[in-house]
Amino acid sequence: MSTTSSPSETTATTATTTTTTTSASTSTSPPPSLPPSISVTPTATHIPVPSPNQSVTSASASGGLNSSTASGGLNSSSASINGEVGVDHITISYQDDFGVWKYLEPDLWNHLPLRNISWRTKTGHTKIVDKMPVNILPHNDERLKPTYEFQDLYKKPYLYLYLVHCDDADQYKNAVKPKIKQWVTSMSERHQEWLIVLALIYERAQLYEDALVQYFELEVLFTETKTTFESITNNDPGDGMDILDVNKKPYRDLIFNNKISLFDFKHYLFAKQAKLLFLLHRPVEVASRANAFIASIQRIISKNADSFSSPYFREAWVFSVSLEIIKACQDGYEKLSQSPSSLGQGGASGTTVNPKTKIVTPPLSRFLNNVTSGLGLVSGSNTSSPATTPATVSLSSSSSSSFSTTTAASKASSILSGLGITGTQSLTVTQSSTLQGGVSNWMRTPSLNSIAELDRTKDDKQEKELFDLFLSDLLFNAGQKLEELAIKLKIIPKDYYGALFKSVEELFRKDDAPNNISTTSIFSYPPLQAAFQSVEQFRTLYLDVMNQAENLFTQTNRTRALARLKYSVGTFHFKLKEFGLAENLFKSIVNLYARESWTSLEYAVKTKLGYCQQQLNHIVDYTGTCVSLLSPGTLSNKEEKNYYLDQIIQISNTKDLNIVQTQNTSKLFKCKIKIAQKEYRFLEPITIIVKIRSNLNQPMTINSGHVNFVKPSNPSGTVDKLIFSLNDFVLQPGDNILTFSTVGTIKSLFVKESLWLKAGSISFAIPLRGGDAGQIQIIETASAITLDTIAPSPLFLCCVQYITVRIGTHTDSIEKGVLSFSSPSGATIINAPTLKALLKNKHGHQSIVEFAFKNEKIQLEPLDYGEQLEFFLPVMAVNVDPCTHQFRVDFQYQKQTKETYSISPIENALFINPFSVEEQVIPLNNKYFLKIQLQCNAPLPIVITDYLLDECDSQYYENESDRKYSFYLMKDYNQSLKNTTLYPGHLISTIFEFNKYSDKDANRCFRLKVQYINKLQDLDPQVLECKTLWNDQVDFFSPINIDCPSHLYKIDISISKITYLGSIVPLGISISNLQSSNNKETTTLNNVQYSIDYDPSFWTVAGRTKNSFKLANGKTQQFSCDLIPICSGALPLPRINLIGIDQVNVVYSISTNNDHIYVYPPININSACKIISTGV
Repeated sequence: MSTTSSPSETTATTATTTTTTTSASTSTSPPPSLPPSISVTPTATHIPVPSPNQSVTSASASGGLNSSTASGGLNSSSASINGEVGVDHITISYQDDFGVWKYLEPDLWNHLPLRNISWRTKTGHTKIVDKMPVNILPHNDERLKPTYEFQDLYKKPYLYLYLVHCDDADQYKNAVKPKIKQWVTSMSERHQEWLIVLALIYERAQLYEDALVQYFELEVLFTETKTTFESITNNDPGDGMDILDVNKKPYRDLIFNNKISLFDFKHYLFAKQAKLLFLLHRPVEVASRANAFIASIQRIISKNADSFSSPYFREAWVFSVSLEIIKACQDGYEKLSQSPSSLGQGGASGTTVNPKTKIVTPPLSRFLNNVTSGLGLVSGSNTSSPATTPATVSLSSSSSSSFSTTTAASKASSILSGLGITGTQSLTVTQSSTLQGGVSNWMRTPSLNSIAELDRTKDDKQEKELFDLFLSDLLFNAGQKLEELAIKLKIIPKDYYGALFKSVEELFRKDDAPNNISTTSIFSYPPLQAAFQSVEQFRTLYLDVMNQAENLFTQTNRTRALARLKYSVGTFHFKLKEFGLAENLFKSIVNLYARESWTSLEYAVKTKLGYCQQQLNHIVDYTGTCVSLLSPGTLSNKEEKNYYLDQIIQISNTKDLNIVQTQNTSKLFKCKIKIAQKEYRFLEPITIIVKIRSNLNQPMTINSGHVNFVKPSNPSGTVDKLIFSLNDFVLQPGDNILTFSTVGTIKSLFVKESLWLKAGSISFAIPLRGGDAGQIQIIETASAITLDTIAPSPLFLCCVQYITVRIGTHTDSIEKGVLSFSSPSGATIINAPTLKALLKNKHGHQSIVEFAFKNEKIQLEPLDYGEQLEFFLPVMAVNVDPCTHQFRVDFQYQKQTKETYSISPIENALFINPFSVEEQVIPLNNKYFLKIQLQCNAPLPIVITDYLLDECDSQYYENESDRKYSFYLMKDYNQSLKNTTLYPGHLISTIFEFNKYSDKDANRCFRLKVQYINKLQDLDPQVLECKTLWNDQVDFFSPINIDCPSHLYKIDISISKITYLGSIVPLGISISNLQSSNNKETTTLNNVQYSIDYDPSFWTVAGRTKNSFKLANGKTQQFSCDLIPICSGALPLPRINLIGIDQVNVVYSISTNNDHIYVYPPININSACKIISTGV
């Protein structure tokens, strides 16, 4: 049926009513059609769908109904509500389970009967009905009982109404929605046509959120009543271009006329949902729902393949739709990022998007619009909104794919080049977004309110990662469908099943030539038309798409999805015989599948990897792959096992090869060791029982076998092994009991390490660590040789100290030996050219022998029994604080019995500072005094033999060429310290007077050098015997930090040296700013104030005693005043001070330092005194 009025004529009111309508179907020509405005007039306001954890606000019923017909008017005359069923009117049935009818009934009188109704017959003729009365009856009215008489069909209701009212989302989910489903089911069982209209009115009222909910409800309800559609698809389904264009077809007319197909209806619903989501600034959810939408359409196409004319339709549709949606989503996301100020304008739905600055991904559309030019196509650009205008998509033939290194691929550009994407989330396509079971289930998936909440509670980076996650699924799916198209078009070989070594030749057969079909005749999507013009163009496009999907998988940390993608691309290269590229990809994922125990996937990867390595002549890698394939559980049949074992045997028979196989060998050979006893004597023969289980299905000849035992720890760095051997034996499938033997030539503890089986040119290494205990101890014969180390406690830091080393042969003798010295804690072994030692023979005679000391080692000469060798090892520790150091002496020697022994004692020694040093620098009158306090920390007395200030000139040098340091010593007040004995805890102070040559000289550090002698007690007989070897003159150095203040000003004064009581004495003051005149910047240092401090009992001042002025850098100003002495004698001069300036930053002239003036009595006073000398 059809009407002249359009569905777009319906307007919205504000009643809390949801209306569901159906129309009766007839077997004959139907009566004149009701305008859709009548059947859908009762409309609903907002049915709230709350976000999680949010409350719902109920809507109040305000009533009202408003509609118009195509001819523009309704009136109440000749209308019948609850009237009789007759032939002069049509009947409408309503079901009111929620008490809504009483609000709608009064307004219906104003709109009935219908007038000027256009009716189009099946023959195409149009008739005008001037007046159409309407009879409205409740659904349970006796007059509407079912009738099966053909002549009474006209009495059946033409339209069924189901009226709904709800106050909140909980009521809707719990009460309203089940009743709607029940009603729709009953209508479908009675073969009645039905339609739910809600959503378009909300959309036109800009209530986008409410409209979106209705579209989702419509989708859910439609899913459960698929049988209402006449067909799966029409004759022209298209291959996905303009997927988001709701005006591509007259969808609403097809819906109202019941002519829309299942395929088109799903397209229409998705396009409307996407449009609303874009208007709500939610491109992430569009990408999410796109995966579920594409998956559902794929299922429809697969189940109804005969309904689609082209055998390539499913793959072409998925590819084109995926790229169209990606472009629209990227455009929407970029606009969302570029216009944060508009994010809060979500329409009347009340949706508010947090106006944040988004993490911007360069839009895919910019790439897609440039791609067709690379493939020889021309495509117009599209700048309109992705929600309303279909995307124009084109793909480039250039790609910088990481999967390919050929010329064509190296020229390719990237679909998403420049994406800076990071992430940690990982979802599968199924998890991305599905709508199962209606709104309640939909609210628990990451869509709608959960996405909006994500924008409120998570940062932009997480939202960006989720967006890229959905795009990666779309890209990968598109790439897979592109490959399936290539297989159907015979551009690449089809997939194979079964053993690869048997079917590989068939896989690469050239019998099936590519289908010679014009791509423009089977594809309407320009990139597909261009891609299949040649193998190279397809290869470029495919690798470009998969490369970008790989980038997104990597950025979003989707390890398994990335492995699946690499397997697909590796298989693609494999089919094109690009074995080098395929090998690299298979290698990168083979361990993942083995680790996850995915046997079928591991098998598929390893068989292809092995074939690639075989073709590339990578024999070593190919051997490893064959070994891993022979692991139990990987190969399912005996024929394959024999094949790969034969491959290994052939390689082992190849000369000039030496292949060591360490991976996966423990899966081929299981080994257990049985040891009869744990201790064996030195040079004693040892045998062990080795049980080897071979998991091979054929015997293998072994040329030699070795079982290695190693030391548990190996501090010297050398690998000492105990090796058991067996040559020329055959390993049978199953258990093999073998005996290996060796001779214990190294005295130590050994543990089992590995089993080595050499078959021709291949050596298999099987680890034996762990499991049952496997230890063997090779013990030595008794030895009487001793090595002792003695460190005095404490030793002193920063000076040469000595550790006693003593070797005694007793009843044994040493043929040769090596002493090695080390400090694990970092102390220094002093490499003196030679070391003197005291040798005492068995008769008690002593002599001094000398040994070369090189690289911290001493080569010993033979020592007879009963001899003793003793020497002192020089060491030094440079630390700031007291600490303990370790000294290790490794003594390896061979007795006359040719037995080799090793002794490695470790000595701990405490190091302390012999002195604690405290220093203080005191500036005074343009010179400095250094006070140093020394306290003896040694447990024994120390004699100071000499001292000096190092890195300081010993005197003032006029000639600059003679100066070595910045400072010079003026006076030493400490000569009495030489040859002073300091006892434990004794404290002494030293004073040094020094100065700087120039203020421009940088501050530096002194070093206090103290030479002292340890007053060792002579009670130890060993000390007495070795006194001639002991060097007891020690130098101690302590750094002294000197921080001299900078001179900022200089003050010079001029005044007479002699005057008389009551006379006026002129005082001249000169103040200079010592900062560089090149520095023009004005600071607080340029504001100067001086004061004259004087004793009023000596002086009276005539003039200003304080003055403030500005003094530029490098400048000098002069001032003056008069002094009047009021008493005689050597009077102290007044002091010139700079207020606010530390005195250490002021340098006074030498004349200023002469701080006294001689005042004599007046000359007119008689006195018996005679001036002999002024003293100046």
